[in-house]
Amino acid sequence: MEKFEIIFIDSNEFDFKDIVSKDTPNFTETNDLLKMKANYVDFDKSLNLIKDICHVKEVTKDTFMEEIVKYIDLDEEHYGDVRDCYECKDFTYQIMYKLTNQDDNMDKLKYNLLASYLTFNKELIYGNAVLFKTYISIEKPDEDKVINTTLNNVLELSMNNLYHTGVYIDSNNNFEQIYFDNEFNIIDPTNKWRRYHKIPNIIKDSEYGFRENEYLRFNLKFIFNTKSEASINEPLSRLLHGLIKGDGVIISPFDANGNSFYEITQEDIFDLLKVWNNLDNKLSDFNKIDNKEKTKYQILNQRIKNI
Repeated sequence: MEKFEIIFIDSNEFDFKDIVSKDTPNFTETNDLLKMKANYVDFDKSLNLIKDICHVKEVTKDTFMEEIVKYIDLDEEHYGDVRDCYECKDFTYQIMYKLTNQDDNMDKLKYNLLASYLTFNKELIYGNAVLFKTYISIEKPDEDKVINTTLNNVLELSMNNLYHTGVYIDSNNNFEQIYFDNEFNIIDPTNKWRRYHKIPNIIKDSEYGFRENEYLRFNLKFIFNTKSEASINEPLSRLLHGLIKGDGVIISPFDANGNSFYEITQEDIFDLLKVWNNLDNKLSDFNKIDNKEKTKYQILNQRIKNI
């Protein structure tokens, strides 16, 4: 039977600020946006920081849940739950942990700060937790399966909380993949995350407003200048179903208040533009596949196939 690796994360009070950076990049070019976020992480030194709390566990499909139940110590009074950490077209990362109940003495429970930090919502997790990665097929959902998770992935996911992606569209309708930080500065992943000056820093520009829409479960925030007299921005105009001029940026917030963001790529925007006049939710979008909710990528793929 096929084996794969998951990550056991012991309770801890890890501070992600302790992750060690270096001056030279790990990659000159990669299409993996999550990996790029760890471009200046010193993996050797940083892995040494987490080796005592993160452990690789080899399991099979049959032993996967059994090992997790034992490790996070589930019993008749405590249920397990899953939180999302990362989602892209091909895979997801999730954390499984034990829920507390009203009889627990919260003052005596140990924190799991690293696991909490890896999740989108950042709510505090107690006790041991498990990180796992799932391959998601947009064409053949029955081929979905849990695949190897590495210690490097833990560090990549940590950096995902510092650096985020968006899509810039200029007034000539040219697209560029961008990264931005928690201060909403557009930054360069190949130049030690310094300010990227080839694109105006419009996410922070007070002249620019925004509009938020959810399309096919994509949470999108469109940033543009409503007073611009530049050329018509056709992609933004189509997606917002109105006349938009000048340049703009599209990002994908997890919620309105935090610093968690979904990945959003040029390819995602190209695909959404293919169905720009058919973005309303349909009942079929909520039909489950083998008792699993469809991902936004599966919904979008089905909409494109129905053109």
